Amino acid sequence: KQLETIQRGVGAFLSEGFGEILINPSFLSESKFTFKPKPNNESKKYERKKITQTFENSTVKFLVNRHNATIDMLNIANEVAKFIEDNPPKEKLNSQWGAIRALTHQAKTEDELYNLIFEKKPEDRPKGFLRSKKAEDKWGDDLIENLEQTKEMCKEKQLNFIQFIKLLSIQMPKQKVSTSGGKND
Repeated sequence: KQLETIQRGVGAFLSEGFGEILINPSFLSESKFTFKPKPNNESKKYERKKITQTFENSTVKFLVNRHNATIDMLNIANEVAKFIEDNPPKEKLNSQWGAIRALTHQAKTEDELYNLIFEKKPEDRPKGFLRSKKAEDKWGDDLIENLEQTKEMCKEKQLNFIQFIKLLSIQMPKQKVSTSGGKND
């Protein structure tokens, strides 16, 4: 009687394929389990892309613009996450990140923001925020250099540099201070 019950299956949803009981299945006797790696094209399968087609209808234009703005913000968020992973904070710089965020509100263009943060010359004007001796000592040359390179990365990937720095300045203070560095250590 028990053998019949096991062969029929137990529980509800038997017709959907649930309730099957396996006794000493052969895969458990294997000494090693191997997992197939995911093909690279699988990971890109669900990647959302911008819509480049033009439309006449104003509602459709609005929705396309909204979709493309969302894609841009997702791409920026991904790049910010990569930057934080590669450059974990070694010291709490919360107020300094707040000052950087304030500069993102002040700047009207990407070049203006870049100059407000990184400008080296002329000597007769105040230098960029991260070019003072005190800031360079506190932030470290590696972090400043990596931050400076983000403008070129944003240009290559067609991302908004101001939005990138703004999101980075919001996310960095939330990170735990690391005793060991990222890939640059």
